[in-house]
Amino acid sequence: MFIDREEAKREEAWSRAWRDAARALGVDVDTGDRNVLDLIWEEAEKDMNAQRIPLPKFASVSETA
Repeated sequence: MFIDREEAKREEAWSRAWRDAARALGVDVDTGDRNVLDLIWEEAEKDMNAQRIPLPKFASVSETA
């Protein structure tokens, strides 16, 4: 199995940003509430963009109808 170290670093950074954003917002990271998930995402994305850390390859943004 091939391990892409840079990809692993991106995944770890985004995961940490996700948890940190949820903690900062005072919400449960495991919520099923779409609105709360969007808030967490927006906060994590701000942090990652500021650090210029791209999304991991496996991640994709999709809109549900």
